[in-house]
Amino acid sequence: METHVLMNAISPGSIPKFHTSGTHFKKMENLTKFTEACKRFGVDEMDVFQSVDLWERRNVPQVSQCILALGRAVSNSPSGS
Repeated sequence: METHVLMNAISPGSIPKFHTSGTHFKKMENLTKFTEACKRFGVDEMDVFQSVDLWERRNVPQVSQCILALGRAVSNSPSGS
């Protein structure tokens, strides 16, 4: 789950610090940083998944919704990225 790589490719520096290894807790923190960055980028709160949704694969449709919403936000941004 390299969500920080995706977000930093879209908006460099949007997740400046992330864990590259470590405990499950640290990996969950990375997911939280991704969802927070999505909100800052303009993704609506209703479209953002909870970290546990992806971690436990229990609400994959919501994860997909968030990624699609992020794609729309990128398309609608002035810079297009």
